Amino acid sequence: MKCYSTHEVLFVALSILSLPGYLFGQDKVEDKVLLYQYNQSDSVTSCQIGLIYQSDKLVVQGLANFSGENDLLSSISLEILKQNVSKFEPLCFVYPNKGCNGFDGLSCYCQNTTQADVFHFFVNQTAITAHSHAKLRAFLSYTNGSRISSNEIHLPGIYDPLESTKTRISVNGEKVESGPGECTVVIYRSQLSADYWCHSPYSPCWLEVSLNGSVQTPQQNTSHVHFEAGHYVQNYSLVIFKQSACRLGEHEKVIQCFVLKEIDHDSSKHLIYVGYFFAVFIPLTLVIVLCCVAIRVQCWRRNACLVSCFAKFFHQDIRPKSVQGQKFWAETTPFELNDGSDEF
Repeated sequence: MKCYSTHEVLFVALSILSLPGYLFGQDKVEDKVLLYQYNQSDSVTSCQIGLIYQSDKLVVQGLANFSGENDLLSSISLEILKQNVSKFEPLCFVYPNKGCNGFDGLSCYCQNTTQADVFHFFVNQTAITAHSHAKLRAFLSYTNGSRISSNEIHLPGIYDPLESTKTRISVNGEKVESGPGECTVVIYRSQLSADYWCHSPYSPCWLEVSLNGSVQTPQQNTSHVHFEAGHYVQNYSLVIFKQSACRLGEHEKVIQCFVLKEIDHDSSKHLIYVGYFFAVFIPLTLVIVLCCVAIRVQCWRRNACLVSCFAKFFHQDIRPKSVQGQKFWAETTPFELNDGSDEF
């Protein structure tokens, strides 16, 4: 039985371990054309999930091998199948025979590798919603008219944040209905608290709530922020809710909420009743007091008794009929009481 050296055993073991990587690795030369599965880190975006319409760059990579067929290769065509469409449509073309020198400003280009007749090709396009969740495939086209198809891959979701983002606002535990960019809230106590939620197909969704320069900003991947204003005593203030897509400050959606502080309904009713009472009671009391003072002054000037003064003031003779019209002595000064026609 033949004995193998340690070096020979290690060589065989390493060869076996490296075989799967050779057969299934990205740069294997057995495949004529291969599209790599979409990788979020390849695209130019701040999002962890999905892409933002007209802002991010969609980047997809592929590998082509045309060993021994350089003279026959015509182009690489990339085709896309959009949602709700039944047929693939041309997206762009790559021409390796014209040189593969990397990005040249075009939406599709190729780049050489260390292996002859093997190169990478790329799709680098501005993300648009029409390509959201679409399928992509590639073809090697030859001068003799034959074509070799690649595998199909799925593209990520591409979203317009103004249309795909839903937010919800709550102030002091009550849901707030907001119009286009503004809302109005009435509170009946001195404390102010606000909650702001974001629901979006992309991630992260950044939220801000600010009042008088105080800003509460959640951590990344947080779709809810809670704001406490403490002892809030102002009768009017402006609370600003901001929502950004994937990166703080990008694609901002701003809602200005006008907060009005009012007295509680039950308390306001009591105050209204108290106000009505004082509005009637105080003037009436003042009139009575002034009348009494005027009568007392007249009595003092006449040096008459108080009862006679009241009778004279109100033009009435309160004496018995048997003595009406006669002189009436009050203290030391006499004066005539008649039928009430005399005036002071």
